[in-house]
Formats: sequence, C-alpha cells, structure tokens
Amino acid sequence: MEAKFIKKHPNHRHSDGGKLCFEGVWKGAAPHNPSAPVWLQVRPEEKERLVMAVRFEPTEEKMTSVIHFCEQSDTDESVWHPIPLVHARAIGGEDPFITTIHGEIIVATKYALPVSKGFGGSVPCCTVLFKGKTLTSLKMCSVWNEVNCARPIELRSGKIGVFTRTRNEVSGHCVLEWRVVEKIQDISPEGLARVDMIELNVFAPGEWGSVNEPNLCSDGTITAIGHVAKHVTKDDVKYAIIELNFDPETGEHHQPTIIATRESFLDGKAKSKRVSNVAYPAGIRFIDGRAILYAGTSDAEVQTTDVTGRMDFH
Repeated sequence: MEAKFIKKHPNHRHSDGGKLCFEGVWKGAAPHNPSAPVWLQVRPEEKERLVMAVRFEPTEEKMTSVIHFCEQSDTDESVWHPIPLVHARAIGGEDPFITTIHGEIIVATKYALPVSKGFGGSVPCCTVLFKGKTLTSLKMCSVWNEVNCARPIELRSGKIGVFTRTRNEVSGHCVLEWRVVEKIQDISPEGLARVDMIELNVFAPGEWGSVNEPNLCSDGTITAIGHVAKHVTKDDVKYAIIELNFDPETGEHHQPTIIATRESFLDGKAKSKRVSNVAYPAGIRFIDGRAILYAGTSDAEVQTTDVTGRMDFH
C-alpha cells in the first residue's frame, strides 16, 4: 500500500494517533481544518521542516479565521508550534492546502463571501492561491471567485490537474470538476475556462463535499482523500471522510468509499452542537507501513487516526 503513492514523507515521526497540541497560539483560538504535514523550506538557507497550515478561529466567533504555518516539535511529535511571522506569513481564509508543483510551494485557501447562502448551507466562496520557493517568499498569484475547494496536483506528464467543486446548473446538486492545465499561471478563472472539464457526479441529492487532498499513484492514477456531508436535521450536520480513485487520462472513477467518520477519532471539544459530527480531512501520510489520517474534528481540534486496512486501493 505504501508504495502506491509517489510522494514520500521521510523521517516523519508520529505516535499511535490522537490529538495534536498547538502551543504559542493566542488564547481562545481553536485549531481546526488543517492541511496535511508537508516537508518544505521555510527560508532559503535552511533545511526542510515538517510544516502544516492550520486554521485558527476564536471559539465564539465566525468569519475571523487566520491560517498559521506550524512546525512539529523536536521533542514531542504531537506538539506543533507556529513558525514566527518574520519567517512565514499568516494568511486569512479557511481550510488550507499545501503541495509542491514544478519545484514551488503552492498554498490554496478559501474565503467565504458575505452574501446569500448557497448549496450545503454554506456561503459562496472564492479560492486564493499563493506560491513561492519558500514560505518566506509566498505571494498571492490567483483569485478564483465562486470556486470552492480547489486542489491542484502535478501529474506524471508534468501537467497540472485541478479538482474543484461546484453546483450543477441543471440539477442543483453538488459536483466535483476536474481540469488539466499546462502551468501554474493557467490556474486561474481564465485558464480553467480554456480547457475541457470532466464532471464527477459522486454525491447524492442533498449531499455536498469535495476533494481535500489528491495523491498521485505510481500507475498515474489519483487516490484522493475527501469528504461528503449532509444535514441530518436542521441543526445537525454529519461528515464522512472518503477515498476516491480517479484516472486522469480517461476520467474513469469509482464511487467513493468511506474510510472514517467523527466516531473514528477521540471524543473532544466541539465549537457547537451543530458541528459535533464534523470530521474534515486534511490528508493521509504513510508512516512505517501505516496509513495515518489527519483531520479537523468538530471545528475545535486537530486529530489523527490510523486507517490502515480501510484504504481500498485499486
């Protein structure tokens, strides 16, 4: 199973799973909806560090998210510290994603727009893309209005695939979209409009979701970690974490399989009763033959759990 993913994560220390602790963040801030950990350079003269981007939000407020880049402690794998702002900027937005494409760090984040509500009970969003050789050199390079949960990935050919989510204009259902562009500069509303789009209908009526982390496999296919959500009642929303197998050459895909839910993680804090059943995936890391899933839980904590044996690789 470990050999399937092309990108490896060497020397990644990890315990048997549980809650991650974030020290040095302002009082009253709740960490949730992180990226998965990635090895990258903070400054040009330094060695790579294990870094994740984490959304922090006051426990009693909304629409005031700040994303900090955090590095793993040298002495305790469950403890993470914000990287000083002089070395890594804090950025606004929600639900960060980090990858590397063509030798550059790519960070995608989502901004909710304060207008009328859209599908899934969420407000329409725009996606902002940052890029740079190091965290200190990150610069905004693209803004996509009305584009939600954009996740780019470098393909075996060197081209760049992009997953986004939208709403079908005819049915009104939430759908995933897939496009392929030539270079980073093409990841823009204009660039995406010039290329063909494949629509993946993987959600039932009343459901919504997205790809959270696409992973390129050695056979050129993609195994994506994502989520599907629905309202159980008006005041209760339930999330499930899914695996989606996708062939970027043919567009063939299988219906997603559930690999985890909120019950797969430890009990803990919840920002509100409405989100107590939320588990928002960051991604999978293979460590010592185990598949470790990172996720934000109940909009209040970041946790990991071992999902070895639940991954249905094709």
